[in-house]
Amino acid sequence: MHPTRAAHERWIPTTFMQARRRAASATALSLALGLTLLCAEAARANSLTFPVVSPGAQATVPVTITVSGDADPVSSLRVYVQNGDGGGCASQGTGLQRAQAQSVRPGSTEVINRQPLGPFTLSGTYTPPVAGAYSVCAYLFGSAAGSSVSSTSSNFSVGPAPPPPPAGTNTPAAPGATGTAPRPKRCVVPSLTGRTYLGARKLIRRAGCSVGTVYRPGLRTARAEQARGRVLRVTLQYPKPRSIRKLNSRLMLRLSYVTPRRSSR
Repeated sequence: MHPTRAAHERWIPTTFMQARRRAASATALSLALGLTLLCAEAARANSLTFPVVSPGAQATVPVTITVSGDADPVSSLRVYVQNGDGGGCASQGTGLQRAQAQSVRPGSTEVINRQPLGPFTLSGTYTPPVAGAYSVCAYLFGSAAGSSVSSTSSNFSVGPAPPPPPAGTNTPAAPGATGTAPRPKRCVVPSLTGRTYLGARKLIRRAGCSVGTVYRPGLRTARAEQARGRVLRVTLQYPKPRSIRKLNSRLMLRLSYVTPRRSSR
């Protein structure tokens, strides 16, 4: 056999075996690292801080309840608000047994039911029916039987309900009621000839229309006409009076200086 060929055949198996050993070592290292991280997550203990209730609680007014802590990978958080007459928070048994016992107590209301992971901050709302003393009961527990259980509670007081507003205060007026003009549903063009600009604008808005293009004399002409004692009035409008248009249609006006009418005796 040729010496170069023999050396090549001996080199191929050796290289292949080395590659297999390296791949096996990398796979084992990855599995070991994954198991280490999984054990670290599983070893995380459930922990809860004291629940926080928004200040100034009053009967019939919603309050916000916030709970924060740290949860293991598979855990459940149950938070209840207990009326003062219900006997406080349940504290016997596993986490699930405590939550179930708390849920059936008289005056107990569930406000949070979540499955957090890692550090968390969760909130819920509760509307106290009457004034008095209340308790917040929080339970954090895992699904496994041997998982850690964390429970905490806090008390808060609820003041009396706020007084109702005085009669007639902030009461919206009904459409068409006495003292309120009904809102127009279309634009009925009013007669504007001979009106001042301000008077014409008021009539236009009351009729459900809007002011469009307005033509008026220039400043030099205005000074000369005012010096002669003439006044500015609407002399032309479009569309014509009593025309019906869509709501808020624009009206064109032309203003000119005219001699004011003299009152006859």
